[in-house]
Amino acid sequence: MTSSKPGGKTADASPPSLWHKSAPQGVRILDQKLDVKNPHDAGKFHTAWKAWAKHLRKRKSPLPLAKLLPGDTHPLTWALPHEFVSPASVAEASLDAAKLNPVDEELIRQWLDSAPGEEEGRSLAHALEALAWCHALPRLAETEAWWDLLQRLISITVDASALTPVEDGILSQLAGGELAITLAYLFPEITICRKLAKQARAVLSVGLVDLLDGQGMPQARDLAMLRPLLASWTRCRAMGATMKKGCFNAAAEEQYQWLIRQALRLTRPDGSQVFSQPCQETKTEAAEVERRRCRDLLTAALLFGDDDDRHIAGAVLPKWFKKPGAEELPDASYLSEWSAAAVLRPDWSAGGARLTALFDGRSAVDIELCSGKDVILSGPWQWEVALDGKVLEPLGDWEEICWVSDEDADYIELELALTEDVVLQRHMLMARQDRFLLMADTVLCEEESTKKPAIEYRATLPLGPGIGFEAAEETHESLLTTSKKNQAQVLPLAFPEWRASDSPGTLELTPDGLELKFSVQGQALFAPLFFDLDPRRFARRL
Repeated sequence: MTSSKPGGKTADASPPSLWHKSAPQGVRILDQKLDVKNPHDAGKFHTAWKAWAKHLRKRKSPLPLAKLLPGDTHPLTWALPHEFVSPASVAEASLDAAKLNPVDEELIRQWLDSAPGEEEGRSLAHALEALAWCHALPRLAETEAWWDLLQRLISITVDASALTPVEDGILSQLAGGELAITLAYLFPEITICRKLAKQARAVLSVGLVDLLDGQGMPQARDLAMLRPLLASWTRCRAMGATMKKGCFNAAAEEQYQWLIRQALRLTRPDGSQVFSQPCQETKTEAAEVERRRCRDLLTAALLFGDDDDRHIAGAVLPKWFKKPGAEELPDASYLSEWSAAAVLRPDWSAGGARLTALFDGRSAVDIELCSGKDVILSGPWQWEVALDGKVLEPLGDWEEICWVSDEDADYIELELALTEDVVLQRHMLMARQDRFLLMADTVLCEEESTKKPAIEYRATLPLGPGIGFEAAEETHESLLTTSKKNQAQVLPLAFPEWRASDSPGTLELTPDGLELKFSVQGQALFAPLFFDLDPRRFARRL
């Protein structure tokens, strides 16, 4: 059948059974065969379309996303991936589409005509643009482009249902899952949109199970996507709560609950996530907006968490959430061999020290050491080992070979096989009560030899933003500082106390960070660094 779109243009009309029985009676006439050449039928079409626009304006539900979830920032702006950063892009303009007044028809046509290719169409920016336009649709029904826009969005999400979480990650969840559940949520009156809820449940449930380790932790290489995934799944969870079957199956719901816990475990006291740009304490408008977005995302996620999560949030972020009472909280430390991630965290307090380590590569281990609100170390813990002048190379990936977490300390030991039958072992120990951290590398030459080889070792630890380095003049200890206070004392335990004595190495600041050099003649080398993180001891004799 043919019909006329709003504004008088003609186009192919909707397929049979376009409208679900929940659609207003005056709208369902569009399911009938209408001849646009017949003035009577054309009048019926325009009347029905006006009824549809009026219905969208007047209906009490579904609620707009910004009213469905708490906070004063729009949920679509929570934890935007770094790929979505172009301030001049149509994508950012479309985030405000729901506020356009008058509606910019040209902006809609510009997005529709962009028609990205296969590679561009598989971008996070395009998926987020599609979500933004989808949420804008309820108030755009009087525009000529409405039906074209709806059909494009349906096409995008149906095509994206073939994406897999393992290969396509968050893109599969945004385009194949969230866009589908959003269409089903916003337009239950349209049969094809209503049916998309089934696709959404399947895509989202598979994503939660495949992208997380069984207790809510993504793989280390995907850690930057934890907050964007949490934001997407939280929006879906809120919309799904209004639907009979929800948006997750039972296994996926359990993973979502665990993800909330992991998000809190990996949150700094300023609300930002480890290994990300801090929510700066500056009073600029941009910094304040970013802080509010972090707060609103976590607040929304906690709506679907349990009491333990809410108590943990009060300990981790006491400025935003109610401090816990005497409740016994779950263990704050965590290891996931599947994720290649470890969190050495004595407790949940915002003022405590904690170390996060990611060991998913063949070279550096990414670490972040925080004490209170300050990031002391953050980035790759680099290494270089040479045997008799020959630089060694890794033969595989890091493997976790020991994990101990008890009332005294959290300890992890990693191992990496190198060329020339050499093994590099990496040790990290965080004392729970005594507030110190021991970080060390061991180089082991496995092949026994009467000749003792020369082992040369170099490691670099990246300092956090604003962290300074002050070396003592006469002894080998040093201080890591901020402009306001001393953060840590650093002791290279293998060196003699006095600089005047012969030393097997050096500890100094370089443009790449804190560099430890060490060399010995023998079958093994042990290079430890002791970080005293208790300021009460800094003024005492060592």
